[in-house]
Amino acid sequence: MFGMVFGTKYRFSLSATVSSFDEYNNLLEQVSFPNFGNTFVGFSSTLGIKSISIDRTDDTDYYTFIDDIRYLSNPSTSVPEPSTFAIFALGLMGLAARKLKKHH
Repeated sequence: MFGMVFGTKYRFSLSATVSSFDEYNNLLEQVSFPNFGNTFVGFSSTLGIKSISIDRTDDTDYYTFIDDIRYLSNPSTSVPEPSTFAIFALGLMGLAARKLKKHH
């Protein structure tokens, strides 16, 4: 599974086609968004998603942003909360600091 928020400048709209591909670059799914603001798009595939493309279909020069990317490789498990990653990283940094202190 893969999902993300994408869009452009505040109060402006764009048109785009978002596509997902497998490891052999075969098209898995494609969603078109005509004249929209910022939105969330998600894909799910039993074949595995290797890449995502956003193809703008409008003629504006507004930038395209992506945010709030979510990826889950095994749907039977839940995605850890960001705070869990932060606590884990702090713990690893603490262990590394203790190890460095012992060697000096």
